[in-house]
Amino acid sequence: MGMNLDDAARAAVLVSDAMRARPPERRGLFLRNVIVHAAAGLALTEGDEAAAQAVQRVATAVRDRGRAGASISDAEAGR
Repeated sequence: MGMNLDDAARAAVLVSDAMRARPPERRGLFLRNVIVHAAAGLALTEGDEAAAQAVQRVATAVRDRGRAGASISDAEAGR
């Protein structure tokens, strides 16, 4: 159950536009809130376990990116 390119592009534009509308010092908080609300929505639609697994995959990808200096791919993010 992956996200198609159109959905991924729309999500990226939505977040990008919202980021540009905020001052730089508020962008981190905004992104943390997006993550929290997305995880809550996933828990409601697919269950707690699916939400926890998705959040864990993202956390692992972010950690590994920091170690390797690479970007987070769709596969790493669980899409």
